[in-house]
Amino acid sequence: MKYHKSIPIVFLSLSMLFIGYYALLSISYGINGITFSWTWLCMGILLFGIAIFEIIKKRHLLSYFPKVLRILFIIFMVTSLGIFTIKVGAIVKCGQHVSKTQYDTVIVLGAQLKGEQISRLLRYRLEAALKFHEQYPNATIIVSGGQGPLESRSEASAMKAWLIQHGIEESQILMEDQSRNTNENFAFSKKLLKKDTPVSVISNDFHMYRANVLCKQNGMQCALYPAKSDFDLSFNFYFREFFGVIKDQYLTKLQ
Repeated sequence: MKYHKSIPIVFLSLSMLFIGYYALLSISYGINGITFSWTWLCMGILLFGIAIFEIIKKRHLLSYFPKVLRILFIIFMVTSLGIFTIKVGAIVKCGQHVSKTQYDTVIVLGAQLKGEQISRLLRYRLEAALKFHEQYPNATIIVSGGQGPLESRSEASAMKAWLIQHGIEESQILMEDQSRNTNENFAFSKKLLKKDTPVSVISNDFHMYRANVLCKQNGMQCALYPAKSDFDLSFNFYFREFFGVIKDQYLTKLQ
């Protein structure tokens, strides 16, 4: 396998980019303050190590393996990259889509609290719920989210209090405060509804594709009403969502 100097340079560049992105997230939100951010650090360190190894040895790492394994590895990587590109494209597209038809019940999905305080991503979801309420003032709002290990109250209770503070009548809000993940958001919220009640769903743009999949897997007809997210977090969350979608859409069916 012929040695090309450009390959370790590309690895070095990517490693600096990934480590730099991790540093940016850590400075802005605290070390590991953002879920999945550690992945960028790990990938950066791995690529940096491979690049340095190849520069010192003046030989590509794959050259140490039999030709058959190299070919299989390249096929695997190209296939994986293709699947990743297609799926992330679908996730991005879904996050920009607002369904033309909305329903009289909307489920607002919870997100991690900071103690008992609303996080910025969750606030975006609640602001979208306010906008939805302005357009459909008679709609019932279900706030869905249990209490995590680092949270001093359930996400649903914090969401309900925030919406009431911002002018929504308590009588219009139903609370589901037992769920621990997106699938349970829908499974437990469904119990609060009459059979075959269609719902609108609010979550951040990067999360809408998976929310749509899980809503339908729970036998519910749904419309999408995405909330925004921060640009600097988009790369991290869209990357994370790819693996979340693969797990929830495909792997859970195999269990």
